[in-house]
Amino acid sequence: MGPDLARMPGSVARWLVPALAAAIVLLVGVWMRQPSLAFHVTGAVVKDGEIRTHQRQGVIAFTDGSRVEASARTALSVSIVGQHAALTRLARGRLRVDVRHEDDTDWLFLAGPYEVKVVGTKFHLGWDPGAARLSLAMLEGRVRLRGPGKLGRALSQETFALALGTAGLDAQARG
Repeated sequence: MGPDLARMPGSVARWLVPALAAAIVLLVGVWMRQPSLAFHVTGAVVKDGEIRTHQRQGVIAFTDGSRVEASARTALSVSIVGQHAALTRLARGRLRVDVRHEDDTDWLFLAGPYEVKVVGTKFHLGWDPGAARLSLAMLEGRVRLRGPGKLGRALSQETFALALGTAGLDAQARG
């Protein structure tokens, strides 16, 4: 005849309850998973993980709205290290940086022996390896600057020009 109706609700319940539980776990996992940070490069050449500009400026646009503009003749690399975190190594040249602030924003810029730790700010950063010279001009917010010599926080509108010399570190701050 047909299926045994008395047995069907029990058999349906045996697979339906675990299936619904698995679907709920999957949906919660997808809902809670936030997209990771990513970026797109325009106006520059990307080869073996290094981003190089030549005669014109390049732009690195991040999915969280952050943006790094690299001046002509700049070389850098960018590594995504978290949802709102990136590590940028500036080999040479100048950057104009605009990092979007989130609760867990954690960006680090390396330029020669210097580290610029960012929470959410706008600034210009330059590194000349031949002259061992760092330049940092704050536009908004603040960063923590680490490297040779006594360094600390750089606040909005401050400008630093730091040069490593045989006698130590020469630092100028203009406000």
